[in-house]
Amino acid sequence: MLNNTVSETVSNSMPNQKIQSVTMQTSKRIISVIGRDFRLNDNPFFEGWKEHEIIPVFILDPFNQEEHGSNLKSLFFEYVLDFKRKLEEKNSHLYIVKLDDFESFLLKSKADAVRYSFDGEPNTLKRGHLIENICKRNFVKFISLWNFLIKPEKGSFRHRFNDFYTRVFKPSMESDRIKTIDPPIFLKTPKIEHQDEPLPSYNKRQNIIKLWFKDEKSVLMSFSDFLKKNLSSYHINRDLPAVDGTSKLSPYLRIGVVSIRQIYKMVKEHPQSEPFLRELAWAEFFRVWLSLHPFVIEREFRKEWIDFPWERNLELFEKWKKGETGFDLVDAGMTQLMQEGWIHNRVRMVVASFLTKNLLLDWRLGERFFYENLVDADLAANVGNWQWIAGCGLDAAPYFRIFNPELQLKKFDPKGNYVSKYVNEKHAKIVELERSRLNFLRIAKEFRERWNLRKK
Repeated sequence: MLNNTVSETVSNSMPNQKIQSVTMQTSKRIISVIGRDFRLNDNPFFEGWKEHEIIPVFILDPFNQEEHGSNLKSLFFEYVLDFKRKLEEKNSHLYIVKLDDFESFLLKSKADAVRYSFDGEPNTLKRGHLIENICKRNFVKFISLWNFLIKPEKGSFRHRFNDFYTRVFKPSMESDRIKTIDPPIFLKTPKIEHQDEPLPSYNKRQNIIKLWFKDEKSVLMSFSDFLKKNLSSYHINRDLPAVDGTSKLSPYLRIGVVSIRQIYKMVKEHPQSEPFLRELAWAEFFRVWLSLHPFVIEREFRKEWIDFPWERNLELFEKWKKGETGFDLVDAGMTQLMQEGWIHNRVRMVVASFLTKNLLLDWRLGERFFYENLVDADLAANVGNWQWIAGCGLDAAPYFRIFNPELQLKKFDPKGNYVSKYVNEKHAKIVELERSRLNFLRIAKEFRERWNLRKK
């Protein structure tokens, strides 16, 4: 199930399960379509750099221009430009091509093969199939990559996280199976007659770039420092939002500034690594899930929750978005999101539970708002976590589990250090906690009973 090599694909859904090396007997010209792997270390797009001419390409299409919010776009396109500069230092060039113009570019390049990486997201899959069809009709080899730890396989996927972790993730993570690729010293990239497309104009958030941008070397150094100082206490401090006890690695994994394989190997070398490895496994769990069940971006995974009577009270939704709910931990989390493009994971669960179970608002409203504002917005993790909290997703929390924001504040921010950093103004409470909790439980119980009757 583990795959960090490349494979040919003839599938119309996911990359072919058969894995074979891209090694070629003679020198070839290869286009590498890079979508979220903006790094030099452990990058399969550069495999065979000594033997082959490699043409790095970044494709512009409506997905990466329109769907991502300003925070992710600000950081993402900053890394595209940085990667372009790094490739120039390697005697190479990152060609920026519109999706509509890719076939023309392919013909001009005279490439023998095209490498493309899938990530489980429906839009990436759609783009990949379009490129694959272009390759087929032009008799160019199409090579699919899966640059994560666990490759989707229907027959062996476990719908319970603990089963997935013990029966799939851990057995696949034997140290001798984790292979990484050395960075290229130089690249043989041919010059192609092409005018690079300008990167799209958008609301560039300079504060986000200043807060989050680090080059590849700095990210790895910061993570190494985290492992030495914080990994032993991670299982405790990861729940304390006022403590700098998490790695904050998620934006860099999302963009591909660092490799998940390299991170795994770094963590595995340390004692007390299990809690952190489980977090890596959760990300893989949701990615495989989305790959096999793409419909979950629009509807609930668990059938008994389809057509649940979520409300769409936009006035309450606006209060939640602005951090004006009157509940300090919720308001602090939403303020942190708007200021930094990121929220502590414990607080993410609290604000999501509050939206869905105290305000009874549709989880899709929260999921989209997070995706539009998080600097680490990852579709699989975002949808997976929102459905998990709402009780309608994969291995979801029981529907009757509701995070009380006042109790969570007392337990995880008892001195109020986190709240005082982000909450400068008190607001009237927009809902009564116990009444709203009981109301959700009543509606959920009645809905599930009706569903059980229909099923009979």
